[in-house]
Parts: sequence; C-alpha cells; structure tokens
Amino acid sequence: MSVNTGKIAAVSTGDAVALAQQLQAAGKTAGFSGYYQYLAQDFDNGVRYIFLDCTRSLNAVRSFLARSLLVSFCAILAVFLLVLVLSRRAVRPVAESYEKQKQFITNASHEIKTPLSIIDSCAEVLELEQGENKWTQGIRSQIVRLTGLTQNLMSLARMDEGSTALMMEDFDFSEAAAQTLAVFELMAENNGLKLTCTITPDIHIHGNEQALCQLCSILADNAVKYALPRSEIRISLRRKGKKITLSSENAADNLRRGDLPQLFDRFYRGDASRSSEKSGYGIGLSMAQAIVTAHGGKIAADSADGQTLKITVQL
Repeated sequence: MSVNTGKIAAVSTGDAVALAQQLQAAGKTAGFSGYYQYLAQDFDNGVRYIFLDCTRSLNAVRSFLARSLLVSFCAILAVFLLVLVLSRRAVRPVAESYEKQKQFITNASHEIKTPLSIIDSCAEVLELEQGENKWTQGIRSQIVRLTGLTQNLMSLARMDEGSTALMMEDFDFSEAAAQTLAVFELMAENNGLKLTCTITPDIHIHGNEQALCQLCSILADNAVKYALPRSEIRISLRRKGKKITLSSENAADNLRRGDLPQLFDRFYRGDASRSSEKSGYGIGLSMAQAIVTAHGGKIAADSADGQTLKITVQL
C-alpha cells in the first residue's frame, strides 16, 4: 500500500488511508466525500483511490447560489411592492366609485320616501273627494311597489356598509321556516304550482330570526314567480353535521348549465320577455346573498340540466 499526499497539506497520510479504506469497505467507486471528489481505479495488485480537493470550486458554487437566491428574493420583493402600489392606485377609483354608488343609493332612498308619502296623501285625498277608481288604485299600487323597492335598497346599502349589525340569538329555525313557507303554499296553489317543503325538525341556529325568515321568503317567492306552469317547487331545510343547508329547486327555462352567479347581481331579471310579466325588482337574490354573508354562510345557484334551477344556502 502506498500513499501520496505530497500535493496537499490539509490531509495526513493516516487520514487518507482511513478514508480510502472506508470507501472501499462501502463499495463506493466515485463521488464526493466532504470537499473531496474521489475516483477508484482497479489495478492488478489492488485498487487506487484518487482524491481531488474541490473546496474552492464548491465554495464558489455555494457563494453563487446564495447570491442568486438573495438577488431573486430582492427582485420578488421589489415586484411585490411595485404590484401592491400600482394595484392600490388601479383599484382606488373602482373602490371610490363603489362607495359613491352605495352612498347614492342610501341618500336616494331617503329622498324618495318623502315624495312617495306626498303622492300617497294626494291619492288618498282624491279618493275621499272623487271616490276610488282605477287611476287612484294604480297610483296606490305603484306607491307600494316603490316603497318596497326603496326599503330593500336601503337594507342592501346598510348591509354593504356594515352599519347594520344583526342581532344574533338562538332560535328554532325549523319552526320559523315552516311558518314562513306555509304562506307560499297557498300562493303556489293559486299559480297552478305545487310547493313541497321538507324540513328536518328541531334545527336550532344562532342567527337573526327575522333576516333568516326573510331569506326563506325570498327563495320561495323567487321560485313561485319564475317556476314553469304546472310544475313542482321543492324547498328543503336539513342539517348535516355542523352545517345547515337550505335549498329551493324549481323548473325554469332559458337557463344555461352550470353555476349561475349572475342571478345574485342587483336588478338582474333573466329573460326580459318573461321577467317583465312578473312583479319584482330584481334584487331579491341580492338581498338573500347579503343575509347569508352576514351570517358567515355561502349561497350558490346552478342548473345541472339547463331546465331546473337550484339555489343552495349553507350556514
């Protein structure tokens, strides 16, 4: 056995022999051991291990890698800050416009209430002097319609602004939903429809009873208004684990398959030719979405076949 360590001072002869024996015992013929790259060569009288000190090269690679990572991190940070600044500037006009829109709705709703009251009073005076007729009836019906619209718009604006904090309490959602939906069974029957309600009893929830009853009313009213003639409406309230699911399902036309998020847009009325024949403002489902969001839930609309609309609420 011969050892040549004449060209390196960092390794003694004993260390070199021990390292070569260790590698030979492990059956390794090439690779790295620490900072040294080694290669085994077979000879007639044994095996020779050649070691190459790669300390300088490895340190250079590691230094280059560290600098590259540092430069990459600084570049990513700079891009993030740039995007953050530019995105705020880009979004600011949209946010300001949205805030102005909400403020306008609130102010307009307040301002409209006064002339509506005056018109209502004038119609009442006309009825007292000349008697009730189709003209005064038309005026009174449109006053009721506009009053409901302004009230809904004000409620939506307050929910958007977060100025209206719903009072939450524990109550029997099953009982409240059953009482609310009972009114719509007669309405559906008068429209030639069948309303089937499947409500699991004793479902208790921590929420605002008035708002959640309004949610049930919105779903039922929407289904009764837009269901196809002589079809069935199915409304269910179930609990699965910690989640409560409220859903309505009815046959409808002019639907596309898949998710239908546009139904929750304000003043969206679907098919204009049919919607014009139905009473409503096109903000019912927007109200439903606001109520669900205020309770930390989710609402979605979809059609699996393009012929049936299903609205699902998870609380």
